[in-house]
Amino acid sequence: SEAVGSSRSATLRYIHNLPLPRGQGLTISAEIANIDDDKRIGLAVQWRALSTHWTHTAGVDWVNSDLPENEGFTARAGTRWRDQDRFVEDLELGASARINDDDRNLNLDGTHESQFGRARAQVAMNDNDVGTSRQYLAGFDTSLVVDNQRNVSIGGLPPGEAAAVIDLSDAEDTLVDIHVDGQRKQSVRGGYRVPVVLPAYDQYRLSLRDRGITLLSLDNTPRSITLYPGEAEAINYTLERINII
Repeated sequence: SEAVGSSRSATLRYIHNLPLPRGQGLTISAEIANIDDDKRIGLAVQWRALSTHWTHTAGVDWVNSDLPENEGFTARAGTRWRDQDRFVEDLELGASARINDDDRNLNLDGTHESQFGRARAQVAMNDNDVGTSRQYLAGFDTSLVVDNQRNVSIGGLPPGEAAAVIDLSDAEDTLVDIHVDGQRKQSVRGGYRVPVVLPAYDQYRLSLRDRGITLLSLDNTPRSITLYPGEAEAINYTLERINII
C-alpha cells in the first residue's frame, strides 16, 4: 500500500503465465485494490500465439468497482502479419479491435520498408453513443542525401548526421549485402546509389557481398572511411554483371 498526500491506495495482484503448445500462451491475472476508498476487483485473461509470420492476441478484462465509471467489461483482439523478408523489403500488416461498455474501436495499419524509405498507413474507427468517427493517416519517411561528389541519392533510415553512399549503378537486377565492420548492415538491390546512414565521429570499414541471385563480378576489398557530422562520402566499387550466353 502507499499514501501520497491525501490519497491512499492498496493493491493485491496475482499473475500466472501458462505456456501452451505451438507457440501459444495464456496469462491470467486477478487484482483487488482499494484506491481512495474505491474498492475494485479485476480479472483479466490474455491469449497469444506466435508463428513465423503471424502474431495473434486476444483478451478480456472485467472490473467491478464502487464507482460506476471505473467498472465494466472489455474485450480485445488483434493480429499482425510480417513477411520477414529482412534482405531487401519488409511488409507488416496489422488489425485490432476493442469493445467495452461505452465504445467500439477498430484499427487497421500497414508498414512497408525498403532501401528507399518507410511507408505507413493507418485507418482507425471509433463508434460510441455520440456517433462514429474515422481517422486516416499516411506517411513516408526517407532521406535525401547529397554526397561529396554532388550526386543525389534517396534512402537511408533512420535519419542521421552522416552517411556513406555506395554506388551500385552498374549492378542492375542484382542483390548485394552491405557490410559495416564485418557485420551485415543491409541488403539492397543494385542499379542505384545507396545511402548507408552511420553515426558521426567514427571510422568504419565497408565491404560488399553478392547474395548470389545473379553472376556478379565485384571488388569486395573493404573501404575505410571516417565520418563527421553533415558528411556524406561516396564510395565507388567496380561491379560487373556476368551474362552467360
